[in-house]
Amino acid sequence: MNERLDAIKGIAILWIVAFHMMLLPPFRSSFALIYCSLLYPRSVPPLSGLIAPIFRSRESLISLASIASSFGYQGVHVFLIASGFGLTVSFLGKGMKLPQWYLRRARRILPMYWISLVVSIILQYSDMHLLPSWKLSRFTMDSILHALGLHVFVPEYFYSINPAVWYMGLLLQLYLFFPYLSKLIARCGPTRILALSIVTTVIFRFLGVYWIDRFHPYFSFGAFFGCRLAEFVFGMSFAYHVKNHVPAWVNIPLFIAIPLYFCGILFHCSMLTTAMSDMTIGISLFMILWHGSRHFPSLLSKNLSFMGRHSFGIFLFHYALWNPAYELIRRTGVQNTYLIYILLIMILLATGTLIDVVENQVQNRIARG
Repeated sequence: MNERLDAIKGIAILWIVAFHMMLLPPFRSSFALIYCSLLYPRSVPPLSGLIAPIFRSRESLISLASIASSFGYQGVHVFLIASGFGLTVSFLGKGMKLPQWYLRRARRILPMYWISLVVSIILQYSDMHLLPSWKLSRFTMDSILHALGLHVFVPEYFYSINPAVWYMGLLLQLYLFFPYLSKLIARCGPTRILALSIVTTVIFRFLGVYWIDRFHPYFSFGAFFGCRLAEFVFGMSFAYHVKNHVPAWVNIPLFIAIPLYFCGILFHCSMLTTAMSDMTIGISLFMILWHGSRHFPSLLSKNLSFMGRHSFGIFLFHYALWNPAYELIRRTGVQNTYLIYILLIMILLATGTLIDVVENQVQNRIARG
């Protein structure tokens, strides 16, 4: 079970890295940017606008690759569900007290998160001493809010230091409420709490799309955990199914998950249904990968699982390191776009994995005293 979940996380992180690399000028195409717009709930492209680029880009392999990469933002959907799943499996039956649980989670995620912020600041703000005092004070506030995971509540800081770590602000909110959600599921059953979370998510997303996004453009996207609650709680409910075989209905079969996934994408094409798009995409995509991972060749499964186990380090550092890695490849004289794309992704995956491995070893040594 753990290997399957890690393999899914491996696919998700590979897709996310490919998505961010696709935004770079050498790999970016006008076709792909159309699909990137699906990232935000308020984006409502016409259906014809989603279909036409696929046929127009058939002659260019890099265009097709960039289109495939442009859906990589959906890796975040998978991570939300995988986080709920993994936390629930580790939490069930342990009887851990809340302070102890919060401390363990903080030790796991905060040190490496803070290190990634320092690296991002060093690489992007090397000329800080040249900033005027008012910009320096603003930068200080930005850094403090990022360190606390509160940057997502301020639109101008949402993507500022490291655009990828907006997810940390959302994740910390979900972690804060996870023990209470777990108790509610244990008391009321996963079906009721999942249904309630779906209703809650739709309500907050509607509020965001039609009102709050005017003041905070990223509210419905994920600045507030209530807008992504259904994905996280589905992961928790699915963990109950895997461990206790209830509720059985969450084990959505493949023949339903595949059309449901395309329905989720089509939901973006109407303001009335866009509030349901992300949770539909996330749930169906996770189930497609869950069923599909059963049939992965052994070598592929092991490599994806290894990548998934260290996906946290890859996620935190890949965006901060892409520019130095890209410049390093360019200095070698490599000019083939496809080769640069592959080398860049390989370097970022390897670097993030190495950082995660080292950090885990340090954590283990500290824990052993």
